[in-house]
Amino acid sequence: MKPFYRLVNPVFEQKGIEYDTMEIPLSPRKQRSINLFQLFKIAIVFWQRTGVQLSTAIDAMLRFRDYLEEVQSIERSGGESVPTSLFNHHEPIQAVTLQDIKTLMFAYYDLYNKEGLSLYFDDLPYIWELLWEIVRKDFFSNKTCRFQCLFLYDNLDQTKSFQAKIDPYHQNTIVKVWLENEDSIERYDAGWLDMISVNCTFNEYFDYCRYYWEGKESKCPNWEYLYVGKYKLGNIGDK
Repeated sequence: MKPFYRLVNPVFEQKGIEYDTMEIPLSPRKQRSINLFQLFKIAIVFWQRTGVQLSTAIDAMLRFRDYLEEVQSIERSGGESVPTSLFNHHEPIQAVTLQDIKTLMFAYYDLYNKEGLSLYFDDLPYIWELLWEIVRKDFFSNKTCRFQCLFLYDNLDQTKSFQAKIDPYHQNTIVKVWLENEDSIERYDAGWLDMISVNCTFNEYFDYCRYYWEGKESKCPNWEYLYVGKYKLGNIGDK
């Protein structure tokens, strides 16, 4: 059987016990992504409609109180567009429609008043998983949901590199994972995810997502495995 590895929090998953991916609780990162779905959806719609960079769409939402008076002044004077320099001086697109920015601002404000939801700059890393899931659900519904699976590597060095990237203090543990059914594994190149930045446009993002779910290889491949089913954890040196 081919060896697989992953990072685990030993408080929630212990070695030698059989687990089922459908029964284990969501990680804090995944849960936060789901909780922020309604907020991110507002920014994503604005991002797609206007063609601006992702960073501009997020800044337009997070900083709307800073430029609210300017938008009101533009509306009173009969203007139909808002300069993007109000919220991002590095945006190539010079202006967006007044209606688009009003829709963004009012939707965010209404959601805050009704449910107390708000977005902060520290929440930006959570948007990536949500974006990936939106494309999967809409165009690749037969593929494994990243919110309901294990993320595995078949290379120990790659797992260590991943730990150094997201867990520099080694609070989590690298373990070997024994799978009940290897036929339930799907292999994708996370290199496409690594290529996305806050400066990308919606079309660029969508292409990278599509390439990922199609199983294509990027220029800097970073292969990961998605698994749904029963499994056990063991020591790295176990055979």
